[in-house]
Amino acid sequence: MHALPRHIGRYEILARVGQGGMGVLYRAHDPALDRDVAIKMMLVDLESEEGARERFEREAKAVAKLQHRNVVTIHEFGECEGSPYIAMEFLGGHDLEELARREPPLSLDEKLDIVIQLCAGLGFAHERGIVHRDIKPSNVRVIEDGTAKILDFGIAKIARTGTTSQGQRLGSPSYMAPELLSDAMVDGRADLFSTGVLLYELLTGHKPFAGDSPTAVVYRILNESPPPLHSLVPDLPSLLADIVTRALEKDPDRRYARASELAADLQIVRLMNTASPATLATYESPVAALTAAAEVTLPRGTGSRTPGDSPTTVLLARPATAPSPALDVDFRRGEEVSAVVAGRRQLPVHPRWGVLVVAVSALAVVGLALAGLWVSLRPTAPTPAPQTTSAEPRAPSAEKTVPGSQAAAPDVRPPSTVTIVSVPPGARVLLDGRDTGLATPAEVTIEDDLPQTLRLTRAGYQATEVQLTAADLSAGTRTISLVPEPPAAPGVVELAGEYSFEVLEGARVLSGPSSGHELTLPARPTTLRLRSAQYFLDRAITVTPQSGRRQQLAAPSLGTLAVFAAIETCTVKIDDQEVGFPPIPRQAIVAGPHRVALQCPDGSGSTKNVVVEAGQRTTVTFDTIKD
Repeated sequence: MHALPRHIGRYEILARVGQGGMGVLYRAHDPALDRDVAIKMMLVDLESEEGARERFEREAKAVAKLQHRNVVTIHEFGECEGSPYIAMEFLGGHDLEELARREPPLSLDEKLDIVIQLCAGLGFAHERGIVHRDIKPSNVRVIEDGTAKILDFGIAKIARTGTTSQGQRLGSPSYMAPELLSDAMVDGRADLFSTGVLLYELLTGHKPFAGDSPTAVVYRILNESPPPLHSLVPDLPSLLADIVTRALEKDPDRRYARASELAADLQIVRLMNTASPATLATYESPVAALTAAAEVTLPRGTGSRTPGDSPTTVLLARPATAPSPALDVDFRRGEEVSAVVAGRRQLPVHPRWGVLVVAVSALAVVGLALAGLWVSLRPTAPTPAPQTTSAEPRAPSAEKTVPGSQAAAPDVRPPSTVTIVSVPPGARVLLDGRDTGLATPAEVTIEDDLPQTLRLTRAGYQATEVQLTAADLSAGTRTISLVPEPPAAPGVVELAGEYSFEVLEGARVLSGPSSGHELTLPARPTTLRLRSAQYFLDRAITVTPQSGRRQQLAAPSLGTLAVFAAIETCTVKIDDQEVGFPPIPRQAIVAGPHRVALQCPDGSGSTKNVVVEAGQRTTVTFDTIKD
């Protein structure tokens, strides 16, 4: 490891803070402005490719314009002894990776708040055509006042400007979007996938695409779905699980299109989670707007802090296809209610908001009744109405009408509810064929006439259907015992490859080294691990054998990797396995993503990510080594 430099540009270096795949981070002092700054000396060779310097400068200027509350401020881009560096604000606080491990753990509201702020910074950059490409917990820092700051914004793209090796990948494999791994067109939706991974990990404590090696992680990102949120944290709101699922869609077109949309949906979950109906009902809403929708403005400090600590407006709206409000409308029965936040996007509102919506609809009905009565009694001729003592009804004075009074309130019947309990718990609840999004034990609201068909489903158990009757509503609960599914006959999985490999389940070897394997497995999803140290294969695959049938699968094909370096006394590692000293002109290796590292005796080194194509030769060149 090289000695600590005394200066980088005009900055006095105070300490070495850390080192990552794209550079070394120092704490430094700016004597001109008498302030501490962070200096990132980047591992980029601007001389290795024609036009690299111009592209670097162009990208650097774009990133420097990102002046936003949730993005670290860039002070200067410069160059020292041929290596570019970035001077940025020095932040206190802790990065999200550290916060997620601390005790006591972050609350759900704190987690959502951080991700909403992250979306604000991403949205600001995406609108200016800048994609981060390396969103992960260590690149999100939460300072003392709770503000979340995105670090290294745009540096991944800037660093790529100066690369020369083929197939290089920048970023952390666990958080990378599928399009980043397959050389597809990349836009801001790649950052939203990474944000979804980050949110999943915050909520569950587990990465959605875990693996024993980067190769296994990349395979799962490209081919597998993560475990459902409810299987790890059953009490999370169903709406939140839907949000995470959409953010983790492998097809960018099925993902959130903008960071603001993701933030808006998360804000809805925050409001549902932190503000009670009784609290919301105390705030005023404009009666004139209630014919189709009701806006409720939550004052500063409601629930928990929002960026800028400004009021939040929630729009509770009926669908456009719903009929006009009438005296017999009950928003808790038979009407879908939706909520819109920050851009008026519509999502179902949690049942706990029903009290507020009913109160709002009552005010609307009163306003409409008064308006209709006034119109019907308004004189049609300009002459004054004759004086009379007739007992004809007159429109009540608006000043004397009390919204919500006994006389003006609509006839609203409370919803009927019944608690559904299953043995064992955790069964999905469907009512008359409609998925309620609930898992047992669950309180189910009955909106239609009885009887209704209740269907419970749970993995490993037979689906069970019962009829809910008035007796169930009277009892207030219904307990249902689930029957385990009978064991299915096993299936046979055949695995074949052009080389020898072994098959494991977890740490247990199912079949030793061979180019062909025949495995008898239970008829359920099973994760197998294919391993061959000789060809750098360590990959997990999930198979679902079909009862009594055969299934044929092929092991990954081989490609060739060549590694060259300017310093031939350094050691080459492929996927953390030492292979010798450069040059390595021809190394047989399984196709797919791999990590190639160069480690030198003085502690310096460099790492590059590559994707080897089947039947093709991929070359990695280390031109220089920077500490």
